[in-house]
Amino acid sequence: MPRPHTKSELIRHSRSKKFIQRIQHDRHHTRHYEAHRSIARVQAAACLTFIDLKKPFDSIETEAVFEALFTSCSVHQSPRIVQSIHNQDFSILQRRRRRREDRGSARVYDIHEALQHHPRKRYAAS
Repeated sequence: MPRPHTKSELIRHSRSKKFIQRIQHDRHHTRHYEAHRSIARVQAAACLTFIDLKKPFDSIETEAVFEALFTSCSVHQSPRIVQSIHNQDFSILQRRRRRREDRGSARVYDIHEALQHHPRKRYAAS
C-alpha cells in the first residue's frame, strides 16, 4: 500500500506535475489492491462451499448432499441445483487415493442408479 500524503505535501506540491502523476499512480494501485482483495474473498467463499460439499459427495449419501446444499452459503443457488438434480440424470465423480492395485481413472456414480440399488436409510429418532 502506498503511504498516505500529508496535508503539507498536498499544499506544497499541488501544482507539481510529478506529484500529480504520483497521486494518480497511487490511486491506481490502491484500486487494483482493493479489487484483488474483493476477488480473493469471493474465491475463499467458493472454496469453503466446496470443502463443505466434498464429504457428502464422496460418500454418495443423497440426504447428506441435499442437506449440505440447503445449508451452504450459496442460498440463492441451492433451489436451482436441487431442481436440476430432480430434472436431469447426472453423475458424480468420486476421486479416491490411487493405490497400487487400483490405478484406474476416477469412479463415476449415477445418483439415480444409486437410489434404486441402495434405498435410503431410515434412522430411528433418539
